[in-house]
Amino acid sequence: MLYIVGTKREANALKQRLPKPVFDKLLQDISALDHEYGETRDYHKYGGCSLVAETLEDVKKITAYIDFNRHPCEWVEIIKSDIDYLGALYLINNDYSVMAYMPVSIAPDSILQEL
Repeated sequence: MLYIVGTKREANALKQRLPKPVFDKLLQDISALDHEYGETRDYHKYGGCSLVAETLEDVKKITAYIDFNRHPCEWVEIIKSDIDYLGALYLINNDYSVMAYMPVSIAPDSILQEL
């Protein structure tokens, strides 16, 4: 299932679904957004959210938010755990940013080339 996470409260719902290092990184990123822009921001409209993919089908759904070939990836990091994940930051425009988290094994080539 593709998870769209915009607040710390929403991130906490994934605590049991994600490896601890991945959850900790997600929570860190989302907490910073909550602090800077508020927990009540409309992140669907203005960005500042994270997408968490579990399957290849989820990665395909991410393309509704990110065009992996058109939108530049600002940076990518590997998050080591039992299942290695990556976190990739995309700035869709000046105000709309999205972090994408997914297992390395299902990441698109365009992200892997950024490593």
